[in-house]
Amino acid sequence: MSYIPTLGLKVVNTIQYVEESTYGTFPTNPIMNWIGVDMQYTDSADMGMIKIRNLGSEDLKYVMTGAQDYEVTLDYAIQTSTFLKYLVNSQGGGSGSIDKSLSMVIEPVVDGTDEYVQILGGRPDSGSIKWQVGKELRANVKLMAQSIPAYTTTSPIGSGSFASDPDTNPWIFTSPGSSGITIASTAYDMTDATVNFNRNLQKIRTLGQATVRYLPPSVRDITFDITILLEATAPYSALLDGTSQTIVLPLDAGTSTLTLDDAFFVKQGKSIQVKDVLYEKYTGVAESATLT
Repeated sequence: MSYIPTLGLKVVNTIQYVEESTYGTFPTNPIMNWIGVDMQYTDSADMGMIKIRNLGSEDLKYVMTGAQDYEVTLDYAIQTSTFLKYLVNSQGGGSGSIDKSLSMVIEPVVDGTDEYVQILGGRPDSGSIKWQVGKELRANVKLMAQSIPAYTTTSPIGSGSFASDPDTNPWIFTSPGSSGITIASTAYDMTDATVNFNRNLQKIRTLGQATVRYLPPSVRDITFDITILLEATAPYSALLDGTSQTIVLPLDAGTSTLTLDDAFFVKQGKSIQVKDVLYEKYTGVAESATLT
């Protein structure tokens, strides 16, 4: 048997998305949307197999497909915040928010043949945005989906169009601009920041259907970790006093900004050694967030 191994570098079209009009149905002739560059893609399909035994036998008698779960995880360098708004922004925003479910597609080459993998009825369940000195800004997003159908050689795009790399530089640690990240309107010298979101999707199942029937978001949990050069005592006082603050984290100055409203520090740590500059590391929660 002659076989051509499948390599990531042979992917014809990277993972991309479009909003669905009907939950779990790939739109007809869609215009697909770009997500990001340096994409690390993983997916999983769990058939929830039901295993039945019978008296008088040591082996299984029946194995049947049960409640199916499908997940996709994307880790990538950020060029635009458009896709991240589905993860971050609150319900009620309509198009461009978590209100909308997504159809997605990626086109790998399998044994020399272009194949299409579709993700249907997808929504971000959790994820993070990370800033780090000397690095590109990165996003990690885990989506749940209603289904990931079998590979097909027929493109679901029809007469629509695939998205392509916009050929814009990914955002990096200098992209937030000279003011950097601010806490209560004060700019602090920081070395890293990570903001995490959990949309707590609810898998609603019904009799007669193996896949989830509905996948609505529920409560939104927002947490963050930041490392600040010890140059002021105000952050520690805010921790002790339980003072709410607004934290503004630009992704790209003048283009995209993440704002955490009513943010609270819940934990602080630092180490003082002769040879080291002093930094404080804070963990916190926020009551709300908006990404522009």
